[in-house]
Amino acid sequence: MTDTKNNKKGGMNPLVMGAVGAAVGAAAVVLSDKKNRDKVVDRFNKATTDAEKMKDDAEEKAGEVSKEAQKKAKEWQSQADDMTKQAKEMADKAKKELQK
Repeated sequence: MTDTKNNKKGGMNPLVMGAVGAAVGAAAVVLSDKKNRDKVVDRFNKATTDAEKMKDDAEEKAGEVSKEAQKKAKEWQSQADDMTKQAKEMADKAKKELQK
């Protein structure tokens, strides 16, 4: 009954605390060996290096995509300008024909 009251008040379940304690104990045993600590450090360093490389690759790809988008926008702006110019010329020509 006390366990239920503790859970409702925000206390930890003894089974959860026991499982966490067992996991921490197992980790302590594994990490007590220098070879295992070195392996953990090596894997952490590799994961960090891999994450940095992925970040750098993503930034590079984003830069490439941005440049390509800017290039396309300039092309489309140029095409729109050409079409506007042609439409204006056609309108001027039609206006002159109507004034004849």
